[in-house]
Amino acid sequence: MNHRECGECTRCCEGWELTDVAEHIGFVGVGLPCRFVDQGKGCTIYEDRPTVCRHYKCEWLKDDMHNIPDWLKPNESNIIITEKPWGEGRNIDFYWSASECGETIRGDVLHWLIVHCEEEGICLEYMVAGEKHYRGVNEFHQWADTRIKVKNV
Repeated sequence: MNHRECGECTRCCEGWELTDVAEHIGFVGVGLPCRFVDQGKGCTIYEDRPTVCRHYKCEWLKDDMHNIPDWLKPNESNIIITEKPWGEGRNIDFYWSASECGETIRGDVLHWLIVHCEEEGICLEYMVAGEKHYRGVNEFHQWADTRIKVKNV
């Protein structure tokens, strides 16, 4: 299979994904881009970008087997899928977090995400109109509920 590349996609630099990348570059709000991104073209300091930016890859980019369809590239689907850890202590597992990029998630995108994650046994956090929803095993829901309560306190 072909190796995937960002190309003209700059969604991860546009402030849609809340990761340590966003925190590292001084992210101040959803949809506020990194000061070094030329939207639709790329990073203006690409060769000298921070280590945290060098290590971040969305799931679409990491998927060399093309299990995630080409049309789910973040700049085409307007979502970013990021693998994140959940759980505590020795019971750490991973889930997919699907963040909207400035518009409500499309029905075809959400349908693919839900079906794929159920078939593959991947827990899923996704947004619809900015509100987070969760799918997966009961322990994941309990962990997410605890995390939400901690953030709201």
